[in-house]
Amino acid sequence: MDPITIGLAFSAAQAAVKGIKQAIALGKDVQSVTKELGDFFKSSAEVRVAAVDAQRAADDPNCSDDVTMIALDIVLKEKQLRDDETALKNMIIYELDAADVWFAMESKREEILSKRRLADQEKIKAATEAKLERDRIQRQKEKDREETIDSFLSALSIVVTGGIVIGFGWCGYYLYHNYF
Repeated sequence: MDPITIGLAFSAAQAAVKGIKQAIALGKDVQSVTKELGDFFKSSAEVRVAAVDAQRAADDPNCSDDVTMIALDIVLKEKQLRDDETALKNMIIYELDAADVWFAMESKREEILSKRRLADQEKIKAATEAKLERDRIQRQKEKDREETIDSFLSALSIVVTGGIVIGFGWCGYYLYHNYF
């Protein structure tokens, strides 16, 4: 994501927090701020993805951006999002008296993230195994090629050696019968 998109996602997360605070101040319940909570977590996730992308870009030796500025921007936005999530948690638990909703959400989120991590690990394992298999097949092809070349050279050396032996044999026969 480019810096403008990151800024927009971060601003959307901040706007969602502000909207939730206003709704709670007006006496709304947790059900009525569900959309805003969703907006916050969606925008927060977009910022985190953008932070990972920015980190990858910064890791590139050809990156001409100011690495210190990228790092500072990432750290400040991540800290603000953590602080905002903590504030939302406290509002939902203490002001809306909906601790069960928050903890159920956290539990479900962790369950989903665990499944994603497991799926990612399985994808990595499958990709690694596929690469190892491709490498094994390539090594086998190279070995087969080398064996074919070795067999050809062995056959050629046998033919050449046989030709030389037969040639000397004919020369010897010729010399023996013509000069002796």
